[in-house]
Amino acid sequence: MEWTKRFLEVVRTLDLDVTGDRDAARLLERLVKRPSGETLKSLINGRPVMIYGCGPSLEADLNRIVNAGIQNRFISLAADGAVSACLKYNILPHINVTDADGNLKHIAYANKHGTLTLLHAHSKNISRILKLARNLEGEFLGTSQSKSLEKVKNYGGIGDADRSAHIACAFGAHFIVFCGMDYGSIIGTHSGLFDRLAKPRSLKVSKMMIEDLASHSNIKMFNLTHGGDIIMGVKQVTIEELAHMVS
Repeated sequence: MEWTKRFLEVVRTLDLDVTGDRDAARLLERLVKRPSGETLKSLINGRPVMIYGCGPSLEADLNRIVNAGIQNRFISLAADGAVSACLKYNILPHINVTDADGNLKHIAYANKHGTLTLLHAHSKNISRILKLARNLEGEFLGTSQSKSLEKVKNYGGIGDADRSAHIACAFGAHFIVFCGMDYGSIIGTHSGLFDRLAKPRSLKVSKMMIEDLASHSNIKMFNLTHGGDIIMGVKQVTIEELAHMVS
C-alpha cells in the first residue's frame, strides 16, 4: 500500500511499526530466491480466482463448493490458516498467502505438495516467518507492507485476505470470488494466532481495503460467504450462479 493519507490512517488504527516492517522485509529479502511477479502472473492472469478467508463460514462455504464440484475451476488463494480447512476438503491451494499466524504444519505440508507460499513479513511476526521459511521444502516468495524491494514486494493490503485480493487484481484475475470472508464479530477457528483486542480493528481495516479495491478495480468481485457481512462493491452470489459462471 502506497504512502497515502489512507495508509497513514491504517498505520494509526493498527498501531503499525513502520520501521520494524521495513526491517522485517529486509530480513525476508535475504531468504527469498527470486521476485514473485512472473510466477504469480503465470498462475493468475486471465483466470477466475477463489480466495478462501478464515471466517466462521469457511467450512460451510467449502462444503457447498465441493458439493457443486467447482473447486478445481479456480486458481485458489488460501489466506493463511484457511489452508487447513482447504486440505480437510482435499483442496490443495495454488497459493497460500500467510504471515505465519495459521497452523505452520499445515502450511508446510501444502507447500511440500505444491502450494506456492507467499510469506508476508512485518514487525510482529519476523521470528515466526524465519522459523517457517526454514521448514518449507517447496517454493516460497515474499511480500511486505513496506516499500517494495528487489524480491520482496508490496502488492497492497494488510491482512492475508485483503492482500490476496490485491494480488489477484495486480496480476489480472478474470474475476474474484470470496468465501469464508464474514467480517463479523465472531473469529473463525482457522485464524490461528491473533490479538483479541487488535483483531476487530484489523478485520475492519481489511474489509475497508477490499471495498476500496472493489471501487477502483475493473475486475469483478463476488462474495459467496454464507451469512457474512455485506462487502460494498462486491456482489453476493449463490453457489448455483457461481457454478453457471464457470460451467
